[in-house]
Amino acid sequence: MQKSNELESITAVIVTYNIHKDFINNINSLYNQVGQIIVVDNNSEKSSILILQELIKQYPDIILIRNKENLGLSKAQNIGIRKSFEKESCEWVLLLDDDSSLQKKMTSNMLSAYHDSSYKENIGLITPRIKDIKNNRDYPCLIKKNKFIFQRYFLRNDENSKSGLFCALASGSLIKKSIFSDIGLMNEAYFIDFIDWDFAIRLQKNNKTIICAGNAILYHQLGNKTSHHLLGKEFITTNQPPNRRFTSSRNRILFIRNNIFNSPAILLYLCMTMTYEIMLIILFEENKLGKLKEIFKGIFAGTFTINNNIIPKI
Repeated sequence: MQKSNELESITAVIVTYNIHKDFINNINSLYNQVGQIIVVDNNSEKSSILILQELIKQYPDIILIRNKENLGLSKAQNIGIRKSFEKESCEWVLLLDDDSSLQKKMTSNMLSAYHDSSYKENIGLITPRIKDIKNNRDYPCLIKKNKFIFQRYFLRNDENSKSGLFCALASGSLIKKSIFSDIGLMNEAYFIDFIDWDFAIRLQKNNKTIICAGNAILYHQLGNKTSHHLLGKEFITTNQPPNRRFTSSRNRILFIRNNIFNSPAILLYLCMTMTYEIMLIILFEENKLGKLKEIFKGIFAGTFTINNNIIPKI
């Protein structure tokens, strides 16, 4: 399949850690939609390395970078982003998780949303419409309604683009390469979780906006979701392991500390969502005590961490 010059200008950066066979299918969905693919592996187990070796046999032009230890998502992303700068024709960087799969024409539809915009110079990031790979449900966009309130927003089926988003999930984010020179790379103080929130707030401080391309679809999995019913209502739990609960809580507090004076809505929304997540763990999830213990350890660590911003430059 012949790629357009504009698709050739996109470099995809994917961070892997203990992947499964499905990863090759995800690459199959990506390969003809970008000009270059960089895979940064965070010291995966041997079974995952065998999958990566099989991938390189199938696609020998994919660049594979193997870290000797798990450096975390943000630092590994930065390694890939820096590598993308070596290709002169690269104008866009597409960040992807290893469990994300692209619908056909996702990247071309994202670029169309960019070109159709009347304020291209203000766009810092384009996100696709993100659907849960298990149940095909949309992930909501997050929009700042006013100084104190965030609103969850679901795109209509006929809505090709939506501007003014507060943040975007890292996976699927299409970022103009020049943005990294303007605001720096991913914040390495966030090992995982809230990396995308931190990047979004820095975009806004530099008067850049985030748009969603509604007809560009990315399938993604967040945690191991299960559905529960209580008093006639449905509740969805992510069932994340205790160590992930620690990093999420720690980074949530770091993010609040760094940005509370930018918007009171951040404090209100993140405190409300944490309370709701704790409630779901108590009601429905297994290993309740282990997860709650890690949440409160994370809150303590986030409160007393000294070096709470590590933003490298290109």
